[in-house]
Amino acid sequence: MRPIFYSLATFICFTTPAPADYPALIAEDKPVAYWPFDDAHDCCADSKVGELQARLGIGVSLIVPGPRPPEFPNFAAENLAAEMTVPGQDAVLRVKDPGLNSVLDFTNGDTITIEAWVQYVRPLRNQQLAPIVGKGRTGNPGFQPNNENWALGLIGDGKLAHASFIFHTAAGTAHRWVSDSAFAHGENWHHIAITYQFGKPDSIRAWIDGKHSIGAWEKGRATNEPPVVDNDEVWIGSTLGAKAEHTFPGCIDEVALYRTALPQERIQLRAARTTRSSGSK
Repeated sequence: MRPIFYSLATFICFTTPAPADYPALIAEDKPVAYWPFDDAHDCCADSKVGELQARLGIGVSLIVPGPRPPEFPNFAAENLAAEMTVPGQDAVLRVKDPGLNSVLDFTNGDTITIEAWVQYVRPLRNQQLAPIVGKGRTGNPGFQPNNENWALGLIGDGKLAHASFIFHTAAGTAHRWVSDSAFAHGENWHHIAITYQFGKPDSIRAWIDGKHSIGAWEKGRATNEPPVVDNDEVWIGSTLGAKAEHTFPGCIDEVALYRTALPQERIQLRAARTTRSSGSK
């Protein structure tokens, strides 16, 4: 991995008034899927948009605290998150693709925004991927191995974690963009967001804790080729058969997917927090 460039800012404190209702804030931007994990059933966590249920694997817990006030004033005091408690024992949430040309499918000309809150509690090795949410590359029977339509994750450099966006082309070639900004593991919650218009590699934008980060296409380099599109599932928290080494090491909350590019001011509203070191660099 190339050298890391650090900013001098170590504190996040936005002056824009933050609404007290995070789900209402998300709804204003019209996501096509949104899993807050607060109203889960025994088997599933429902999306607040449409009928996209995330089915719980046995290694997932939905009773752990998510971002909460006073540090995160947007959230309710009882906000809950998904924890991948037992990696290697089905620690994943699975969302079925409704079918051809669904709201989960993206190709050239389509714009995607993916966002989530994450808390990763164990350090990542150099080049180790911590998947947050992605479509394809599940290992499900009937699908080619490298069929990632889109995915948001973290990738380690041996010390810190960087935001990562990746997709595969129909030939199975991976194309990965990695942020320069990064943050350390621990109990801090971090907001990650990436926007991208497929077919235009220069269109990608990323934010960590509301701060814009530059980055670069690494694996596979930049391409204007379209991503592979099929009817494989969306997985939250894991990939590649949900094995331990391919499972997120911690907690995930407030996963949202859009077919538009959210502007920076909307991203910053989500990341509002009281003055405290965010740990991002």
